[in-house]
Amino acid sequence: MKLTLIVPASRKTIEVFRKDLPSQIDKIIIIHPDYHVLMKNRSIVSIKGNYSSSSARNIGIIKSDTDIIAFTDDDCELNIDWAKNIKKRFDDKKIMIVFGQTLSFSYKNSTFFTPCTFSKRKSGPITNKISRHWLEVGFSNNMAVKKEVFEKIGNFKWWLGPGSIGSNGEDAEFIIRATIAGFKKYYSHDSIVIHKKIIKKNSHQERMGSLSYLCGGLAAYGFYAFQGVSECKVIFNNLVYDFFSNIKNSYFKKIIKGDFKLLYYLVLEGIYFLRGFLIAFIFAKIVPIPKKENVVRLYYFRK
Repeated sequence: MKLTLIVPASRKTIEVFRKDLPSQIDKIIIIHPDYHVLMKNRSIVSIKGNYSSSSARNIGIIKSDTDIIAFTDDDCELNIDWAKNIKKRFDDKKIMIVFGQTLSFSYKNSTFFTPCTFSKRKSGPITNKISRHWLEVGFSNNMAVKKEVFEKIGNFKWWLGPGSIGSNGEDAEFIIRATIAGFKKYYSHDSIVIHKKIIKKNSHQERMGSLSYLCGGLAAYGFYAFQGVSECKVIFNNLVYDFFSNIKNSYFKKIIKGDFKLLYYLVLEGIYFLRGFLIAFIFAKIVPIPKKENVVRLYYFRK
């Protein structure tokens, strides 16, 4: 089976190209605002455009002509055997989606951290139940999918993910949809990606990142919670509970003690919470759901 790697990019330096490319990647599709700097290799297809992450990936999916479509981000470096190890998991015909291990960039300063990392002790099947993707499944910065999955249930939601109104959560929603449809998922411990994004703890960047994940999580899980999917209701309710607990413990107590700078982030937290909540409700209850997704929903309720 052949594999296409799709990389939505906005950075001048794309980590995928900083070292030798992993073997057995048959094609790379880059969606980047400045495509000229990338036209150096015949195996690289460059598409010019400044799109949201979901829209860029969807363009790449449409342009892909291989059995496997894989994804990473422009701040991720792939292990040299990454593609080989991804492909071997698909030797099992029942496996339709593979997630790998995403590790943080090694640094000695404890005041920094790397977001969106994921690791389990060993390879194996991923639960066929809807769960918190950041703890049980993985992220789209290290994900490979058989093309037929997209053909059956559709691509990423344009209204989710970085650069969209939902700000994040595009991988969460896709994982939920694929799980409802019954596609088998697998975790490949030896398919390693190094996430090179470094954020200073308690910085403005960290706070804004947390707000983005809050908004996207509420939008993705809430979208299905408002449609009656019980597992998503539980996760959505937990996100809401965590939000109000954080407001009480991290904001009110400190503001009362005189830390008035937190008022700015308190207002932002409320805005992002409301934004994610409304996106979930509007797209679940008001915006008509495409026919393909109705099939997915009916499959769920028949079980």
